[in-house]
Amino acid sequence: SGLLIYKSHGVPERFGAMYTSPVDFGFGTSSDEKGRVVLIGDSHGLMYENTLKGLYGEVGYELLSYSRGGCLPLWNLERHDPGHSPNGCAQSVNQGYQRAIEDKQVKEVLVIGNFSTIWNVYDVDHPEQDAVNAGNTHSDDVKWQIFENQLEKSVKMLLDAGKNVVLFQAIPNLDFNPAACEDRPIRLFANKM
Repeated sequence: SGLLIYKSHGVPERFGAMYTSPVDFGFGTSSDEKGRVVLIGDSHGLMYENTLKGLYGEVGYELLSYSRGGCLPLWNLERHDPGHSPNGCAQSVNQGYQRAIEDKQVKEVLVIGNFSTIWNVYDVDHPEQDAVNAGNTHSDDVKWQIFENQLEKSVKMLLDAGKNVVLFQAIPNLDFNPAACEDRPIRLFANKM
């Protein structure tokens, strides 16, 4: 694949026109006929931001991004890692939900994230869920339960506001360990010369 990227002078396009810089295209303009799309994401949402702005812009939609690396893109969900203060995820992410719900021109909400990794999180309306503040961490089962509750709340809020919701899991879960591929021999040629 490295040779292909080199010979192609970069990564081949996967989504049609690939945009790399805001100078290269318009980020979309809102019109009464089309409207706006809100992107709420973690670092994976940020990864797709420019491409999505370009694609939506081509058809007359304005894409507004409320993405922040290290934050699960769910309503009221705060991240608190041991040895650190809570990182303000809820405040950042909630702005995207509030904009999506209150803005009548927003027709669709994209929620993009790596939902396969769940950190030490809690609902800010339930500070008793903050295990790190209590000096320990939650089991994976408890973390997933908090995640499920917030996912359900997040989607319900948007649907109740009449928005179309697209959940996008950016990283697929593999049914094998990719590190196991390291033991396979690498051959440059099928037949020896």
